[in-house]
Amino acid sequence: MRRFIGRSRVCWWLAVAVTGVLGCGGGGGGTDASPPKDPGVTEDVVQVPDTPVPDPGGGDTNAGETFLDLQPWDPCPPDPCVQRDSTDFGPEGDDGAPQDVPPDAACEPPSFSEDCSLVTEFQRGFQAWCEDGVLHADWHHHWFCAGQEEITPFQCSYPCPHGCVDGEIMDWPANGQALVEGYCSQCSQPSDCEGLDHPMCVGHWQCEKGACSWVCDGECVGEGGSVPVVPGAPECCPGLVKVPCDKPDEQGECQMCAGASFCTYCGDGECGKGENKCNCPSDCGGECLGLGGTFLDFDTEGKCCPGLKPVPDCDIGPIDGCSCPKCPCYICLPCGDGECGPFEHLCNCPQDCPTAEKCVPTEKTECQGEPYGSDPAGTLKVEVVGHDVTLVHEDVVLNCCYETAVCFTPRPGAIEVVERQMGGPPCFCNCLFDIKATLAGLESGTYDLTLFNEEQGKVLFTETVVVP
Repeated sequence: MRRFIGRSRVCWWLAVAVTGVLGCGGGGGGTDASPPKDPGVTEDVVQVPDTPVPDPGGGDTNAGETFLDLQPWDPCPPDPCVQRDSTDFGPEGDDGAPQDVPPDAACEPPSFSEDCSLVTEFQRGFQAWCEDGVLHADWHHHWFCAGQEEITPFQCSYPCPHGCVDGEIMDWPANGQALVEGYCSQCSQPSDCEGLDHPMCVGHWQCEKGACSWVCDGECVGEGGSVPVVPGAPECCPGLVKVPCDKPDEQGECQMCAGASFCTYCGDGECGKGENKCNCPSDCGGECLGLGGTFLDFDTEGKCCPGLKPVPDCDIGPIDGCSCPKCPCYICLPCGDGECGPFEHLCNCPQDCPTAEKCVPTEKTECQGEPYGSDPAGTLKVEVVGHDVTLVHEDVVLNCCYETAVCFTPRPGAIEVVERQMGGPPCFCNCLFDIKATLAGLESGTYDLTLFNEEQGKVLFTETVVVP
Protein backbone atom coordinates (compact mmCIF):
# COMPACT_ATOMS: atom_id res chain seq x y z
CA MET A 1 0.00 0.00 0.00
CA ARG A 2 1.51 3.34 -1.03
CA ARG A 3 1.59 6.23 1.43
CA PHE A 4 2.47 9.78 0.45
CA ILE A 5 4.49 10.36 3.59
CA GLY A 6 7.40 11.62 1.53
CA ARG A 7 5.27 14.41 0.08
CA SER A 8 4.26 15.55 3.58
CA ARG A 9 7.90 15.59 4.68
CA VAL A 10 8.82 17.86 1.79
CA CYS A 11 5.93 20.20 2.62
CA TRP A 12 6.93 20.26 6.26
CA TRP A 13 10.49 21.32 5.48
CA LEU A 14 9.20 23.83 2.95
CA ALA A 15 6.96 25.38 5.64
CA VAL A 16 9.88 25.69 8.02
CA ALA A 17 12.03 27.31 5.37
CA VAL A 18 9.41 29.83 4.25
CA THR A 19 8.51 30.67 7.83
CA GLY A 20 12.09 31.45 8.62
CA VAL A 21 12.37 33.69 5.57
CA LEU A 22 9.14 35.60 6.30
CA GLY A 23 9.96 36.07 9.99
CA CYS A 24 6.63 34.68 11.13
CA GLY A 25 5.74 34.18 14.77
CA GLY A 26 6.89 36.20 17.73
CA GLY A 27 10.56 35.15 17.53
CA GLY A 28 11.90 37.91 15.27
CA GLY A 29 12.55 35.90 12.09
CA GLY A 30 12.79 32.53 13.83
CA THR A 31 16.23 33.14 15.23
CA ASP A 32 15.05 32.37 18.77
CA ALA A 33 13.00 29.30 17.87
CA SER A 34 14.20 25.80 18.74
CA PRO A 35 15.64 23.82 15.79
CA PRO A 36 13.01 21.63 14.10
CA LYS A 37 13.13 17.93 14.64
CA ASP A 38 13.44 15.53 11.75
CA PRO A 39 9.94 14.29 11.01
CA GLY A 40 11.51 11.10 9.90
CA VAL A 41 12.44 10.16 13.47
CA THR A 42 10.21 7.38 14.70
CA GLU A 43 9.11 9.14 17.86
CA ASP A 44 7.82 12.09 15.81
CA VAL A 45 5.93 10.11 13.18
CA VAL A 46 2.18 10.56 13.34
CA GLN A 47 0.19 7.43 12.63
CA VAL A 48 -2.35 8.31 9.98
CA PRO A 49 -5.35 6.09 9.65
CA ASP A 50 -6.15 4.66 6.26
CA THR A 51 -8.76 6.86 4.61
CA PRO A 52 -10.01 5.86 1.21
CA VAL A 53 -10.26 8.80 -1.14
CA PRO A 54 -12.89 8.51 -3.84
CA ASP A 55 -11.83 8.97 -7.42
CA PRO A 56 -13.09 12.32 -8.72
CA GLY A 57 -13.51 10.75 -12.10
CA GLY A 58 -15.54 7.87 -10.78
CA GLY A 59 -12.87 5.25 -11.54
CA ASP A 60 -10.93 2.88 -9.28
CA THR A 61 -7.49 4.00 -10.31
CA ASN A 62 -6.49 4.98 -6.79
CA ALA A 63 -8.80 2.73 -4.93
CA GLY A 64 -7.26 1.48 -1.74
CA GLU A 65 -4.64 4.26 -1.64
CA THR A 66 -4.47 6.60 1.35
CA PHE A 67 -3.66 10.38 1.41
CA LEU A 68 -2.83 12.72 4.22
CA ASP A 69 -5.73 15.12 4.94
CA LEU A 70 -3.69 18.33 4.63
CA GLN A 71 -5.24 21.78 5.32
CA PRO A 72 -4.31 24.85 3.23
CA TRP A 73 -0.97 26.00 4.50
CA ASP A 74 -0.57 29.40 6.24
CA PRO A 75 3.09 30.46 6.53
CA CYS A 76 2.19 32.90 9.37
CA PRO A 77 -0.36 31.29 11.64
CA PRO A 78 -1.75 33.31 14.57
CA ASP A 79 0.53 33.23 17.56
CA PRO A 80 -1.44 33.10 20.82
CA CYS A 81 1.58 34.50 22.67
CA VAL A 82 1.61 37.80 20.72
CA GLN A 83 -0.49 40.55 22.37
CA ARG A 84 -1.91 43.60 20.72
CA ASP A 85 -1.08 47.02 22.12
CA SER A 86 -3.91 48.56 24.13
CA THR A 87 -3.93 51.51 21.73
CA ASP A 88 -5.26 49.18 19.01
CA PHE A 89 -8.54 48.89 20.84
CA GLY A 90 -11.42 51.27 21.39
CA PRO A 91 -14.00 51.22 24.17
CA GLU A 92 -15.58 47.93 25.09
CA GLY A 93 -18.71 46.86 23.29
CA ASP A 94 -21.90 45.49 24.80
CA ASP A 95 -20.29 42.05 25.11
CA GLY A 96 -17.25 43.47 26.94
CA ALA A 97 -14.95 43.04 23.92
CA PRO A 98 -12.89 46.06 22.75
CA GLN A 99 -14.23 47.78 19.67
CA ASP A 100 -12.01 49.42 17.08
CA VAL A 101 -12.21 53.22 17.00
CA PRO A 102 -13.05 54.52 13.51
CA PRO A 103 -10.10 56.51 12.18
CA ASP A 104 -12.40 59.31 10.98
CA ALA A 105 -14.23 59.80 14.31
CA ALA A 106 -15.07 63.55 14.81
CA CYS A 107 -15.74 65.66 17.92
CA GLU A 108 -19.21 67.12 18.32
CA PRO A 109 -19.57 70.54 20.04
CA PRO A 110 -22.19 70.98 22.79
CA SER A 111 -25.65 72.03 21.69
CA PHE A 112 -28.21 74.32 23.31
CA SER A 113 -31.80 75.18 22.49
CA GLU A 114 -32.58 78.46 20.71
CA ASP A 115 -35.41 78.83 23.27
CA CYS A 116 -33.79 80.71 26.17
CA SER A 117 -36.11 79.11 28.72
CA LEU A 118 -34.58 75.68 27.93
CA VAL A 119 -30.88 76.66 28.15
CA THR A 120 -29.21 74.85 31.05
CA GLU A 121 -26.23 77.20 31.52
CA PHE A 122 -24.62 80.37 30.18
CA GLN A 123 -20.95 79.46 30.50
CA ARG A 124 -18.89 82.41 29.24
CA GLY A 125 -19.31 85.91 27.79
CA PHE A 126 -23.00 86.26 28.72
CA GLN A 127 -24.94 89.26 27.41
CA ALA A 128 -28.71 89.68 27.46
CA TRP A 129 -31.23 92.36 26.58
CA CYS A 130 -34.96 92.93 26.00
CA GLU A 131 -36.24 94.33 22.74
CA ASP A 132 -39.90 94.70 21.79
CA GLY A 133 -41.04 92.25 24.46
CA VAL A 134 -38.50 89.54 23.50
CA LEU A 135 -35.54 88.44 25.62
CA HIS A 136 -32.29 87.84 23.74
CA ALA A 137 -29.04 86.31 24.99
CA ASP A 138 -25.54 85.72 23.55
CA TRP A 139 -22.80 83.62 25.15
CA HIS A 140 -20.05 81.17 24.22
CA HIS A 141 -19.02 77.73 25.46
CA HIS A 142 -15.50 76.36 25.95
CA TRP A 143 -15.00 72.64 25.28
CA PHE A 144 -12.18 70.29 24.32
CA CYS A 145 -11.65 68.10 21.25
CA ALA A 146 -8.63 65.79 21.09
CA GLY A 147 -6.96 67.84 23.79
CA GLN A 148 -7.49 71.16 21.96
CA GLU A 149 -9.73 73.88 23.43
CA GLU A 150 -12.61 74.96 21.19
CA ILE A 151 -14.96 77.95 21.59
CA THR A 152 -18.49 77.86 20.17
CA PRO A 153 -20.87 80.88 20.22
CA PHE A 154 -24.59 80.50 20.95
CA GLN A 155 -27.72 82.65 20.80
CA CYS A 156 -31.24 82.25 22.11
CA SER A 157 -34.42 84.27 22.45
CA TYR A 158 -37.72 84.08 24.32
CA PRO A 159 -40.92 86.06 23.61
CA CYS A 160 -42.28 87.09 27.02
CA PRO A 161 -46.08 86.60 27.15
CA HIS A 162 -46.51 89.97 28.89
CA GLY A 163 -43.43 91.69 27.50
CA CYS A 164 -40.28 92.86 29.28
CA VAL A 165 -38.50 96.13 30.03
CA ASP A 166 -36.52 97.20 26.96
CA GLY A 167 -32.78 97.60 27.44
CA GLU A 168 -29.63 95.72 28.48
CA ILE A 169 -29.87 93.24 31.35
CA MET A 170 -27.08 93.85 33.87
CA ASP A 171 -27.16 90.37 35.36
CA TRP A 172 -25.86 86.83 34.78
CA PRO A 173 -28.63 84.34 35.59
CA ALA A 174 -27.63 80.74 36.30
CA ASN A 175 -29.72 79.37 33.41
CA GLY A 176 -32.46 80.20 30.94
CA GLN A 177 -35.29 79.55 33.38
CA ALA A 178 -33.83 82.09 35.82
CA LEU A 179 -33.47 84.61 32.97
CA VAL A 180 -37.11 84.23 31.93
CA GLU A 181 -38.49 84.26 35.49
CA GLY A 182 -36.43 87.29 36.48
CA TYR A 183 -36.88 89.52 33.45
CA CYS A 184 -40.19 88.68 31.78
CA SER A 185 -42.96 90.92 33.09
CA GLN A 186 -45.50 89.21 35.32
CA CYS A 187 -48.42 91.09 33.81
CA SER A 188 -49.45 93.75 31.32
CA GLN A 189 -52.90 94.30 32.83
CA PRO A 190 -54.60 93.30 36.14
CA SER A 191 -56.48 90.39 34.58
CA ASP A 192 -53.13 88.66 33.92
CA CYS A 193 -52.74 88.26 37.69
CA GLU A 194 -55.88 86.18 38.20
CA GLY A 195 -55.13 82.80 39.79
CA LEU A 196 -52.05 83.96 41.75
CA ASP A 197 -51.92 83.69 45.55
CA HIS A 198 -52.84 86.83 47.48
CA PRO A 199 -53.53 87.99 51.09
CA MET A 200 -56.75 86.73 52.68
CA CYS A 201 -58.89 89.81 52.24
CA VAL A 202 -61.48 91.21 49.83
CA GLY A 203 -59.61 93.23 47.26
CA HIS A 204 -58.43 93.49 43.66
CA TRP A 205 -55.32 93.03 41.55
CA GLN A 206 -53.12 95.85 40.31
CA CYS A 207 -50.42 95.61 37.63
CA GLU A 208 -47.65 98.14 38.17
CA LYS A 209 -44.44 98.10 36.11
CA GLY A 210 -45.10 94.51 35.07
CA ALA A 211 -45.59 93.22 38.66
CA CYS A 212 -48.85 91.97 40.22
CA SER A 213 -50.01 93.32 43.58
CA TRP A 214 -53.18 92.65 45.58
CA VAL A 215 -54.93 95.62 47.18
CA CYS A 216 -57.34 94.91 50.03
CA ASP A 217 -60.65 96.80 49.82
CA GLY A 218 -62.40 98.41 52.81
CA GLU A 219 -59.73 97.52 55.40
CA CYS A 220 -57.11 99.68 57.14
CA VAL A 221 -54.62 99.47 59.99
CA GLY A 222 -54.96 101.79 63.02
CA GLU A 223 -52.38 103.77 64.98
CA GLY A 224 -49.45 101.68 66.17
CA GLY A 225 -50.47 98.76 63.96
CA SER A 226 -47.89 96.81 61.94
CA VAL A 227 -48.09 96.47 58.16
CA PRO A 228 -46.00 93.82 56.34
CA VAL A 229 -43.93 94.99 53.39
CA VAL A 230 -45.45 92.60 50.83
CA PRO A 231 -47.53 93.10 47.68
CA GLY A 232 -51.21 93.62 48.52
CA ALA A 233 -50.67 94.46 52.21
CA PRO A 234 -53.42 96.56 53.87
CA GLU A 235 -53.01 100.34 54.09
CA CYS A 236 -52.97 102.60 57.13
CA CYS A 237 -56.25 104.25 58.08
CA PRO A 238 -56.79 107.83 56.86
CA GLY A 239 -54.60 110.38 58.65
CA LEU A 240 -51.90 107.86 59.56
CA VAL A 241 -48.54 107.48 57.86
CA LYS A 242 -46.16 104.54 57.64
CA VAL A 243 -42.83 104.67 59.45
CA PRO A 244 -40.01 102.07 59.44
CA CYS A 245 -39.81 99.45 62.17
CA ASP A 246 -36.39 100.78 63.23
CA LYS A 247 -35.89 101.08 66.98
CA PRO A 248 -33.11 101.78 69.50
CA ASP A 249 -31.20 98.92 71.11
CA GLU A 250 -30.24 98.63 74.78
CA GLN A 251 -27.43 101.14 74.30
CA GLY A 252 -29.77 103.60 72.59
CA GLU A 253 -28.26 103.03 69.15
CA CYS A 254 -30.74 102.89 66.28
CA GLN A 255 -31.04 99.48 64.67
CA MET A 256 -32.49 99.36 61.17
CA CYS A 257 -35.34 97.01 60.45
CA ALA A 258 -36.83 95.61 57.24
CA GLY A 259 -39.97 93.73 56.35
CA ALA A 260 -42.55 95.81 58.25
CA SER A 261 -43.86 99.35 58.88
CA PHE A 262 -45.97 100.98 61.59
CA CYS A 263 -49.02 103.19 61.10
CA THR A 264 -48.49 106.37 63.17
CA TYR A 265 -49.28 110.08 63.47
CA CYS A 266 -45.60 110.86 62.96
CA GLY A 267 -45.19 114.60 62.34
CA ASP A 268 -47.87 115.84 64.74
CA GLY A 269 -45.34 116.87 67.38
CA GLU A 270 -46.15 114.06 69.81
CA CYS A 271 -44.25 110.79 70.23
CA GLY A 272 -47.20 108.45 69.83
CA LYS A 273 -47.83 104.73 69.35
CA GLY A 274 -45.30 102.96 67.12
CA GLU A 275 -42.98 106.00 67.14
CA ASN A 276 -39.47 106.32 68.57
CA LYS A 277 -36.38 108.44 68.04
CA CYS A 278 -35.21 106.12 65.26
CA ASN A 279 -38.32 105.96 63.08
CA CYS A 280 -39.84 109.36 63.92
CA PRO A 281 -37.14 111.72 65.25
CA SER A 282 -39.31 114.79 64.52
CA ASP A 283 -41.76 113.74 67.25
CA CYS A 284 -39.49 111.74 69.55
CA GLY A 285 -36.36 113.90 69.47
CA GLY A 286 -32.93 112.29 69.30
CA GLU A 287 -29.63 113.18 67.75
CA CYS A 288 -28.89 113.44 64.05
CA LEU A 289 -28.94 110.24 62.05
CA GLY A 290 -25.67 108.67 60.95
CA LEU A 291 -24.74 106.71 57.84
CA GLY A 292 -27.62 104.47 56.78
CA GLY A 293 -30.06 106.05 59.23
CA THR A 294 -33.65 106.21 57.98
CA PHE A 295 -36.57 108.44 58.84
CA LEU A 296 -40.04 109.37 57.66
CA ASP A 297 -40.82 113.07 57.53
CA PHE A 298 -41.65 115.72 54.98
CA ASP A 299 -39.23 118.04 56.75
CA THR A 300 -35.73 116.69 56.07
CA GLU A 301 -33.81 119.68 57.46
CA GLY A 302 -31.27 118.72 60.11
CA LYS A 303 -32.22 115.04 60.21
CA CYS A 304 -28.90 113.69 58.90
CA CYS A 305 -25.52 114.27 60.52
CA PRO A 306 -22.99 116.60 58.84
CA GLY A 307 -21.53 115.13 55.64
CA LEU A 308 -24.69 113.15 54.98
CA LYS A 309 -27.84 114.11 53.19
CA PRO A 310 -31.33 112.61 53.01
CA VAL A 311 -32.17 110.72 49.81
CA PRO A 312 -35.32 108.70 48.97
CA ASP A 313 -35.05 105.20 50.46
CA CYS A 314 -35.56 103.33 47.18
CA ASP A 315 -34.75 99.68 46.39
CA ILE A 316 -33.43 97.88 43.31
CA GLY A 317 -36.28 95.88 41.76
CA PRO A 318 -36.09 92.33 40.41
CA ILE A 319 -35.32 93.55 36.88
CA ASP A 320 -32.96 96.38 37.89
CA GLY A 321 -35.75 98.94 37.92
CA CYS A 322 -36.13 101.15 40.99
CA SER A 323 -38.89 100.71 43.55
CA CYS A 324 -39.45 103.80 45.69
CA PRO A 325 -41.84 104.11 48.64
CA LYS A 326 -45.00 106.19 48.41
CA CYS A 327 -44.16 107.83 51.73
CA PRO A 328 -41.64 110.55 52.64
CA CYS A 329 -39.11 107.87 53.60
CA TYR A 330 -35.42 108.84 53.51
CA ILE A 331 -31.99 107.39 54.22
CA CYS A 332 -28.90 109.39 55.22
CA LEU A 333 -25.99 108.89 52.80
CA PRO A 334 -22.85 110.73 51.63
CA CYS A 335 -24.32 110.67 48.13
CA GLY A 336 -22.37 112.77 45.62
CA ASP A 337 -18.87 112.07 46.94
CA GLY A 338 -18.02 109.99 43.86
CA GLU A 339 -17.74 106.68 45.71
CA CYS A 340 -20.38 103.96 45.75
CA GLY A 341 -20.11 103.28 49.46
CA PRO A 342 -22.06 101.36 52.13
CA PHE A 343 -25.85 101.52 51.83
CA GLU A 344 -25.55 103.27 48.44
CA HIS A 345 -26.74 101.70 45.20
CA LEU A 346 -28.17 102.50 41.79
CA CYS A 347 -31.63 103.49 43.06
CA ASN A 348 -30.78 105.73 46.04
CA CYS A 349 -27.59 107.33 44.69
CA PRO A 350 -27.21 106.87 40.91
CA GLN A 351 -24.56 109.60 40.64
CA ASP A 352 -22.18 107.48 42.76
CA CYS A 353 -23.49 104.06 41.69
CA PRO A 354 -24.27 104.14 37.94
CA THR A 355 -24.99 100.38 37.74
CA ALA A 356 -27.00 97.97 39.84
CA GLU A 357 -23.91 95.86 40.54
CA LYS A 358 -21.33 97.07 43.07
CA CYS A 359 -17.76 95.74 42.95
CA VAL A 360 -15.90 95.77 46.27
CA PRO A 361 -12.23 95.40 47.29
CA THR A 362 -11.28 91.73 46.94
CA GLU A 363 -8.45 89.76 48.55
CA LYS A 364 -7.11 86.74 46.66
CA THR A 365 -4.33 84.49 47.92
CA GLU A 366 -1.47 82.96 45.98
CA CYS A 367 -1.88 79.37 44.75
CA GLN A 368 -2.79 77.14 47.71
CA GLY A 369 -2.05 73.81 46.00
CA GLU A 370 -2.92 71.48 43.16
CA PRO A 371 -6.66 71.17 42.45
CA TYR A 372 -6.71 67.51 41.43
CA GLY A 373 -9.28 65.53 43.40
CA SER A 374 -10.76 68.68 44.99
CA ASP A 375 -14.31 69.98 44.66
CA PRO A 376 -14.01 72.88 42.14
CA ALA A 377 -16.56 74.92 44.12
CA GLY A 378 -14.52 74.87 47.35
CA THR A 379 -16.24 76.03 50.55
CA LEU A 380 -17.97 79.27 51.58
CA LYS A 381 -17.98 80.92 55.01
CA VAL A 382 -20.36 83.83 55.74
CA GLU A 383 -19.69 86.24 58.61
CA VAL A 384 -22.20 88.96 59.62
CA VAL A 385 -21.04 91.89 61.77
CA GLY A 386 -23.56 94.70 62.13
CA HIS A 387 -24.70 95.62 58.63
CA ASP A 388 -21.62 94.12 56.93
CA VAL A 389 -21.46 90.63 55.42
CA THR A 390 -18.00 89.12 54.84
CA LEU A 391 -17.59 86.22 52.42
CA VAL A 392 -14.60 83.87 52.70
CA HIS A 393 -14.48 81.53 49.69
CA GLU A 394 -11.80 78.87 50.27
CA ASP A 395 -10.17 76.29 47.97
CA VAL A 396 -11.99 77.36 44.82
CA VAL A 397 -10.44 76.06 41.58
CA LEU A 398 -9.49 78.95 39.26
CA ASN A 399 -7.15 79.63 36.36
CA CYS A 400 -3.70 80.77 37.48
CA CYS A 401 -3.58 83.76 35.12
CA TYR A 402 -6.94 85.46 35.88
CA GLU A 403 -7.68 88.02 38.56
CA THR A 404 -10.99 87.94 40.50
CA ALA A 405 -13.27 90.78 41.64
CA VAL A 406 -16.28 90.25 43.92
CA CYS A 407 -19.35 92.26 42.90
CA PHE A 408 -22.88 92.19 44.31
CA THR A 409 -26.36 93.55 43.71
CA PRO A 410 -28.52 94.24 46.81
CA ARG A 411 -32.23 93.67 46.28
CA PRO A 412 -35.16 93.41 48.70
CA GLY A 413 -34.69 89.99 50.33
CA ALA A 414 -31.84 88.94 48.01
CA ILE A 415 -28.09 89.47 47.58
CA GLU A 416 -26.68 88.44 44.20
CA VAL A 417 -22.90 87.95 44.42
CA VAL A 418 -20.72 87.42 41.33
CA GLU A 419 -17.02 86.53 41.35
CA ARG A 420 -15.98 88.33 38.18
CA GLN A 421 -13.17 87.01 35.97
CA MET A 422 -10.70 89.82 35.30
CA GLY A 423 -7.53 90.26 33.26
CA GLY A 424 -6.12 87.40 31.24
CA PRO A 425 -5.41 85.81 28.88
CA PRO A 426 -5.88 82.38 30.52
CA CYS A 427 -3.09 79.86 30.77
CA PHE A 428 -2.99 76.06 31.03
CA CYS A 429 -2.75 76.08 34.81
CA ASN A 430 -5.46 75.68 37.45
CA CYS A 431 -4.90 76.06 41.17
CA LEU A 432 -6.68 76.33 44.54
CA PHE A 433 -7.29 79.91 45.72
CA ASP A 434 -8.95 81.68 48.67
CA ILE A 435 -11.09 84.80 48.03
CA LYS A 436 -12.32 87.27 50.65
CA ALA A 437 -14.58 90.31 50.31
CA THR A 438 -16.94 92.36 52.52
CA LEU A 439 -20.37 93.52 51.39
CA ALA A 440 -20.76 96.67 53.49
CA GLY A 441 -23.90 98.55 54.40
CA LEU A 442 -26.79 96.11 54.02
CA GLU A 443 -30.12 97.06 55.52
CA SER A 444 -31.58 94.85 58.26
CA GLY A 445 -33.47 91.83 57.06
CA THR A 446 -33.29 88.23 55.89
CA TYR A 447 -31.65 87.65 52.51
CA ASP A 448 -31.24 84.77 50.06
CA LEU A 449 -27.59 85.03 49.04
CA THR A 450 -26.38 83.40 45.80
CA LEU A 451 -22.73 83.25 44.72
CA PHE A 452 -22.06 82.92 40.98
CA ASN A 453 -18.51 82.25 39.77
CA GLU A 454 -17.98 83.67 36.28
CA GLU A 455 -15.00 81.45 35.48
CA GLN A 456 -16.82 78.22 36.35
CA GLY A 457 -20.00 79.59 34.78
CA LYS A 458 -22.50 78.60 37.47
CA VAL A 459 -23.96 79.33 40.89
CA LEU A 460 -21.72 77.66 43.46
CA PHE A 461 -23.55 78.48 46.70
CA THR A 462 -26.97 79.55 47.99
CA GLU A 463 -27.17 80.73 51.61
CA THR A 464 -29.69 82.42 53.91
CA VAL A 465 -28.19 85.49 55.60
CA VAL A 466 -29.79 87.44 58.45
CA VAL A 467 -28.63 91.04 58.96
CA PRO A 468 -29.75 92.34 62.39
